[in-house]
Amino acid sequence: MKIGVISDAHGNVCGLRKCIDSLQDAGVDEILHLGDSVGYFPDANEVLQELESARAVCLMGNHEAMLLGLLELEETKDKDYRIAESRARISGRSLNRISGWVPFCERTVDGRRLLFVHGSPWDPLNGYIYPDSDLRMFGNLEFDSVFMGHTHLPFKSQVCNVLVANAGSCALPRDHGSLLSSLIYDTERSVCEIVRIRYDVEEIVERYGAKISKIVLDCLMRK
Repeated sequence: MKIGVISDAHGNVCGLRKCIDSLQDAGVDEILHLGDSVGYFPDANEVLQELESARAVCLMGNHEAMLLGLLELEETKDKDYRIAESRARISGRSLNRISGWVPFCERTVDGRRLLFVHGSPWDPLNGYIYPDSDLRMFGNLEFDSVFMGHTHLPFKSQVCNVLVANAGSCALPRDHGSLLSSLIYDTERSVCEIVRIRYDVEEIVERYGAKISKIVLDCLMRK
């Protein structure tokens, strides 16, 4: 089985579509989105519709938790997050869908135990695992593979017998702004591939313009 893993679409339907199209072209059997479908960009409804059309399994991220009032939304940070703006625009049906999401799920496929989580195994909503984090603690987990999002920085590493991977972001990568990221995991071979997709940042800036903050713009322009 081939599983496509994406994360942190953040209201950017253009980036999300590119990644979903790429995964579908690669012949994945299923797509999982690891949370943060809302925030930063204004197209939350369109992102949720796209995920539904792709029949993606969706997890809750910290941005959905703030949208639903499960986590505190700081007013100063919301100038960049724009969660309140998304809440005002999002449909009641979409809110009902999001309220049923959870921040992690466990699967056993082809005899392999898999964990999918937005943050980290120890802090599912807000845990940050970076490419240069100390990963030794993953070797004690009773999983064959762990897939995460949240940091917008893709990586994969082998820790003892555990594959540790971060899908990065299909909307707002924080290493190279024009290189969207996703993962493809082959459960039979336990092989994980990081997929980077180039997209036109100028087109995104033209589409969203003043609807995105300077912090978002700076991320898009990183090379």
